[in-house]
Amino acid sequence: MPSNIAPILIALALPLGLVLSAFFTWIVWRRMVAMQIGQTVRSDGPESHLKKMGTPTLGGAGILAALVVLCGLVVAALSAKGEALPVRMLAVLGLALAYGALGFADDWPKVRYKRPLGLKARVRLPIEFALAAAFAYVMVRTGTMTTTPSPLQIIPFQPDLIWGAFVLFVIVGGANAVNLTDGLDGLAAGVSAIVAVGLAVICTALGYADLAVMSLAVAGVSAGFLWLNAAPAQIFMGDVGSLGLGAALAGIAVAARAELVFGFFGIVFVVEAVSVILQVLYFKASKGKRLFRMAPFHHHLELGGLPETKITARLWLVTAMAVSIGLAAIWIIVSK
Repeated sequence: MPSNIAPILIALALPLGLVLSAFFTWIVWRRMVAMQIGQTVRSDGPESHLKKMGTPTLGGAGILAALVVLCGLVVAALSAKGEALPVRMLAVLGLALAYGALGFADDWPKVRYKRPLGLKARVRLPIEFALAAAFAYVMVRTGTMTTTPSPLQIIPFQPDLIWGAFVLFVIVGGANAVNLTDGLDGLAAGVSAIVAVGLAVICTALGYADLAVMSLAVAGVSAGFLWLNAAPAQIFMGDVGSLGLGAALAGIAVAARAELVFGFFGIVFVVEAVSVILQVLYFKASKGKRLFRMAPFHHHLELGGLPETKITARLWLVTAMAVSIGLAAIWIIVSK
């Protein structure tokens, strides 16, 4: 795998991603305003969110556009030196774009026909699993998955049904967890940026320069989106952004064999997803009662009286703490 990526590309991935994402998001925002396309808010959500009705959405298209440009620069730099293409990085990019396209298909009926709900789960989930399976196939077929045992992985690499099912779980679960987290201004983008920085440290330590660049690029484009998405948000990322970012993070974790680390770094994502699952199960088991005031968990906190901005800031801090503790624990384990 390309390990001789120019240090300048690694160093510039995050700040360049930030600038490009802010710029492309601004372009999308201007276009959405001109077309008078805005978010449709669900009537069963928090009442305070009704004021967000009509806020431009599909900002995730700007995030993914910035990611494409950054990866293109890396490919161009490697090609100019006659180096091999970064297959893992391109596979992660392809996964992110595919999930982003699915997210767009989910978003468009909402904004075009003013419906709060898009694709049904029975339509979307099979496609998500198929895309995850295609990613796993590319990893195995191209020989880009390392077979070296690592304390960061959960299931040792064996191209069998158990490993395949696990990869599907990580990618589909990770993408949808980020999607569920995208419910407050700046929340999903900020948490994604912090998690991506943590993954960049891991990838760098493992010598995966291509995945380190990809992680920093994801961190940069996530942070850049906050330029217009920080409270009060001027634009939302939509499913095109949340599914795309979630797939990118999960893809990096799988490619780097750091699924365990991803789960720990992304504890906020995990809690958000689990809260929805528990809410549904409890609702059915109790015949109509609720375990949380509302799911995902950030809405539970919101209905408990915490301001939206404070919830977002605290969950950013929780994520930063998880990444710090995770990196410290890994350093201790590896140094023994």
